[in-house]
Amino acid sequence: MDSYSGQVYILSGFVRSQRDLPDSVIDMEAINPTSVALPDWFQSSPGKANDIAFVMFSKRGNETHCYSITNQRWALSASGTASSAALMRSD
Repeated sequence: MDSYSGQVYILSGFVRSQRDLPDSVIDMEAINPTSVALPDWFQSSPGKANDIAFVMFSKRGNETHCYSITNQRWALSASGTASSAALMRSD
């Protein structure tokens, strides 16, 4: 059986302490963010609620429609989806 031989990053959640991972797999939740060196070119720019998070396009007939999704709308949708699915922090 062939498998991927490159570096793999995972988000394993609360079960990370219950499994052994191969050396090529890095659990991203085990990384301490304060120990990560940022590149010189990085400029912190935290998103604001009214900033555009992404843009979606759809086509109706011959017309193309553009939808700008703000950070606020994206976060609200994610929160609503999580609460309607009864997700908890441990999920």
